[in-house]
Amino acid sequence: MSSNRSLVLKSHPDATVLAENFEIVHLPMPEISDGEFLTRNLYASLDPGVRKLLGADDGYIKPIPVGSPLGTLVLGEVIKSRNDAFPVGA
Repeated sequence: MSSNRSLVLKSHPDATVLAENFEIVHLPMPEISDGEFLTRNLYASLDPGVRKLLGADDGYIKPIPVGSPLGTLVLGEVIKSRNDAFPVGA
């Protein structure tokens, strides 16, 4: 795996969230340090609460800035590890 795909917020949606509000960008793979591990994300959670992070006016937290990746919970497989508690394949 030589590229890190990231879903980035391209624009804040006005009302309906559309595919045009997002962009997939390819970034270099991060290097891991001692105690860290790298995962291949298999599933991502995108629940309704994320709508507030996309720029809703009545949000209780600050919206994600345009150009930033979306953060969410994921289920993945360890593909590189420098942490004994998380071996490759976990």
